[in-house]
Amino acid sequence: MKTKLFIAAAFIQILSIVNVSGSEPQNIWYGPKIGLDLSTSTRNFDQLNSQLESNYQIGGFMQFGKKLFFQPEAYFASYKLRESNQNNTSNITFMKIPLMLGYKFFNIGLISLHLSGGPTYTKEISGNTDGSFRWEFGAGACVLSFITADLRYTFKNNDQSGIAQMEELIANGGMVNLTVGIKLRK
Repeated sequence: MKTKLFIAAAFIQILSIVNVSGSEPQNIWYGPKIGLDLSTSTRNFDQLNSQLESNYQIGGFMQFGKKLFFQPEAYFASYKLRESNQNNTSNITFMKIPLMLGYKFFNIGLISLHLSGGPTYTKEISGNTDGSFRWEFGAGACVLSFITADLRYTFKNNDQSGIAQMEELIANGGMVNLTVGIKLRK
């Protein structure tokens, strides 16, 4: 039920942004994006190297608006999980749907900088578990008006406050997400 309500709210938001643009030039972009997620609990180079080799995500995005924007994204993501004995590994695939609200605070033409945040729905593709919502916040840049990059932090679902998680970024088990994409104009 929560998922259907979440998707319906996102769809209504997209329609309202598109209708606001009317006959003015469309401020709508779309494009492919690739990236990876890194666990912040990684403590050594071997673990980091393993994550860089095996964790990936591929998908796309749409961006509605110019200075203040709404950016829904969808990804197929794969993570390699290592068992506690370090000998057994398994790959888990997920569907990720971030719904980001962003604000472009710096723009000199060749480069622009923005902040973004919002909920992300994550569902294991092959598992029987329910999907979950988590919050992502971060910053990004757009270079030459068509290359976009975002660095975000995904908060862990627990009783710890967001501020406490940021203070203990390395130890709390959240995820750092890095994506790069190409912006195409509608």
